[in-house]
Amino acid sequence: MEKFSLGLEIKFAQYSLLETENKDIYLVDGDNLRKIAGAEVFRTLGFNPEEVEQVKASDLAGLSSGKDIDIYNSYPTGALIQDVLTGGFYYVQNGLKYPIFAKEILTVNYTGLPVSQGHPEELAKYPKGEAIKFKDGTLIKSKDDNKVYFIAQGKKLPIADEQAFISRGYLWNKIVETNQAVIDIHPTGQILQAIDTSVFKKSASPVVPTTTSELIESSATTLP
Repeated sequence: MEKFSLGLEIKFAQYSLLETENKDIYLVDGDNLRKIAGAEVFRTLGFNPEEVEQVKASDLAGLSSGKDIDIYNSYPTGALIQDVLTGGFYYVQNGLKYPIFAKEILTVNYTGLPVSQGHPEELAKYPKGEAIKFKDGTLIKSKDDNKVYFIAQGKKLPIADEQAFISRGYLWNKIVETNQAVIDIHPTGQILQAIDTSVFKKSASPVVPTTTSELIESSATTLP
């Protein structure tokens, strides 16, 4: 143990909420204290008042002051929030809320990400961004139509026919069914025609695509 240099005393756990005698509340973020910019921001971000620990200002000595937490820099890594009144979902990041029009997008894009509950008056404080699209590489179709699309660069690329689908190595059980409104938020791109798979059989050294355009053209070797 004598080989280690002595560092700062660890007084508080990471992400602790600390309130001083002057009613300022701070979040412990690494070696920094980040002040929460008011009770309104505290409620909007869904912090639990019961988790706030009462401390003296002198207890915070040795911790540096970080950037204040306000509505505009909230959720820097992104968070899923459900409106408790309407049931609608949003992806919130850096002070913007992005609507999610279908649970299929939640399943495909955000597997494993927890969902927090938010009140309408809290969500109303965030400016609205563009609707979330399916991530690239997803196969989608409307529940009311047999047309299948491949998502690339946020666009939906119509697959011409069954031969085009099979020639590209796509799998029928990978198709995600959703509603037409979600299909429509994706701009339409080029039609994907059948490709000649014999090219790959004759090639001794297959070429690995490096761009999205090349990925689209050579997608017989890439499964979504």
